[in-house]
Parts: sequence; structure tokens; C-alpha cells
Amino acid sequence: MAVIVIRPLGVRATIRPGQRLLDVLDDEGRPAFRTACRAGNCGACRLTLLTGQAEWRAPSSREHTTLMQLRAAANERLGCQLVLLGDPPGELELETKR
Repeated sequence: MAVIVIRPLGVRATIRPGQRLLDVLDDEGRPAFRTACRAGNCGACRLTLLTGQAEWRAPSSREHTTLMQLRAAANERLGCQLVLLGDPPGELELETKR
């Protein structure tokens, strides 16, 4: 399991490999970033990965297209699409684009 910290709100959550971050936050009732479509189309949930970029499943073609349209930085992803790959040591830090 990994601990996720979402800044600047300081929201903390525990996530297992294979889980989608948005599902974990929904299950725990912890809104930590804006959502709209939940399918990687709108970009409302854009996050900056402050640590652990390699710990997340690669972007799908849909997410990649949305990120390109948003001119997102290399360390930005859509929170609704983040799925943890493995069991990283330490905390993974993310930052909302509010």
C-alpha cells in the first residue's frame, strides 16, 4: 500500500496497487480535487505529480490527448485516471491545479 498526500489541502489516503485514486477518494468521502467527466476528457482534475511519477499506470490515449490539448507539463496527469502500479516506498505527493 502507498500513502498519497494531496497538496495544498493536505488530504491523505491509502491506496493499493491496481486501484484508481479517484475511486479510493470517493470510497473514503474525501474530495481532494475537482472532477467533472471522470473519463479523462475535460481536464478538470489535473494534478501535478510532485513525487513518484513512475509509480502510476501510463496515460491512456484519451488522457494523453486531453493532456496535450491542455498543454500540460510532463509531470501533470488527470486525477480521475491515476492507477497505482506497485507498492512504492514512502509517500507520493500530488498537488491540485485549483
